[in-house]
Order: sequence, then structure tokens, then C-alpha cells
Amino acid sequence: MLGEWADDESGLIPLSWIREANARWHAWKEPGGKEPGGRRIIGVDVARFGQDHTCLAIRQADIVREVKRYSKLDTTQTTALVEAELLFPKSYAVVDEIGVGAGVVDQLRSHRRRV
Repeated sequence: MLGEWADDESGLIPLSWIREANARWHAWKEPGGKEPGGRRIIGVDVARFGQDHTCLAIRQADIVREVKRYSKLDTTQTTALVEAELLFPKSYAVVDEIGVGAGVVDQLRSHRRRV
């Protein structure tokens, strides 16, 4: 992310949080880094056919393991991608259901997935 972050604890996201998150990620990525525990959470932002991308952010504990980007997928294709990520034990999806994301949420719920 490109931007200028104020080092002000009263802001929405303080610079100290960004630095701490960055340090955790680097510690995890180092050879022999400790594997994060806890549930696996799939954050989903659905874009559909426009110029935007559908993004899946795979998070475990305090680590964003990976961000996957896809373009020009319909809601059924996006649902299939999320379902594949949900095969990991005890995982669940958090989907931005405003707009086209609602279709993905509806499909996941109809398939009895954790969303």
C-alpha cells in the first residue's frame, strides 16, 4: 500500500500497528519461522466482471498468509474458489456482502459453508 501514515495513535490505523504487523509477517517468513495457529479466515472482496479484482485474503492468527487476485469471475466461480479454501479444517469465510458479494454469501450458505 502506498501512502503516508501518521504516527498518531488516535488515527484509524496507527503506524505502530502497521510496523508490528510487518514484523510478525517477516518473522513468519524467515526460515524456521513459527507456523501461526488458530483458525484460518478467508476474507473475500467480490468484484465480478468490471476492472476491479476479486480478492481472497488468507489469514491465520495475526498473519496474512497470502492475497489471491482474480479478474472477471462470476459469483458461482468465486464461490467455488472460496469453497476450495474452506477445505482447511475449522476455516471460515468473511465476505463483503454489500452488492455482488451477497450472491457469494447466499451460495455459500446454501452449501452449508462457514460464512
